[in-house]
Amino acid sequence: MGLSKSSEKFAKISVESVVSFLDKLYPVKNSEIWDFPGLIIGSADWEVDKILYAVDPTVEVIDEAVEKNCNFIFTHHPLFFQAQHQFSSASFRGRIANQLIDKRISLYCGHTNVDKSKDGASFSLAKELNLKNIISLNDYADNSADNYSEANAANFHAKRTSASDNYLAVSGDLKSEQTLEELLKNLSFLIPKTPSPLRCSGQKNKKIKKAVIISGSGDYILNSDEAIQTNFFGADVFISSDLRHHPVLDFRQTYPNVAVIDVPHFSGEYICLGNIKDNIEKSLGAAGILSNIITDPYNFTSLDLAK
Repeated sequence: MGLSKSSEKFAKISVESVVSFLDKLYPVKNSEIWDFPGLIIGSADWEVDKILYAVDPTVEVIDEAVEKNCNFIFTHHPLFFQAQHQFSSASFRGRIANQLIDKRISLYCGHTNVDKSKDGASFSLAKELNLKNIISLNDYADNSADNYSEANAANFHAKRTSASDNYLAVSGDLKSEQTLEELLKNLSFLIPKTPSPLRCSGQKNKKIKKAVIISGSGDYILNSDEAIQTNFFGADVFISSDLRHHPVLDFRQTYPNVAVIDVPHFSGEYICLGNIKDNIEKSLGAAGILSNIITDPYNFTSLDLAK
């Protein structure tokens, strides 16, 4: 999958119009309790000529917006994950905030509120893999075997919040059975390339039919009660990002027949940006481009040294 493609010139609209539209599609109230998406920088009466869509609001992405005459930036990740008490240029976040205000560029974050929708990262990755029977793991909890207790299902819903359509975590079936090696190769062609490789745990020739996907950091679920009660949702493979040593090691000891694929965080979430871009262009007529900036923090590996 490539990165950006430029679009033709569209109509000017207001920041208020874009934010109002986004909140109807992806209500901020549906976000996780630790997450604070929405309009981060900007004013309702500012104009929107062109929108840049990116995963992270980095210095390089802001410079790209300036270079490409974009005065509204939609990012998946927030500029602020924690409370900030100063916005001076002493910090990179302060410099970004001040540059955006100085250039009258608005910044909007659509994070877990977007991911709970069918336009979000997990559902988008499932569609890229051409999975069928895609469901939320909340639905799986509702419809799984009798030994999955109502108490555990309620606990799962409570932990992931109670939005009616919650696609932070999904499962689905491959249209045709593949080996783990084939799936890994196919996945590597579908997502944007970064210096960080896809990592895999499992037998190369293992047959894969059912996948569980959590785009972004997903190892919280590996050894959870809901995973244990459902034999990891009947899956053959778990696809996610930021998977740590001990959770994966313990998981593979517990479920030796369930493979694990660790996707670079940037790659797994970039693919959802096209959905948001298409929705805004079709409904509001706002021009937009996908960022060309790869914000994977790792820019080379030991494998590059051997070349």
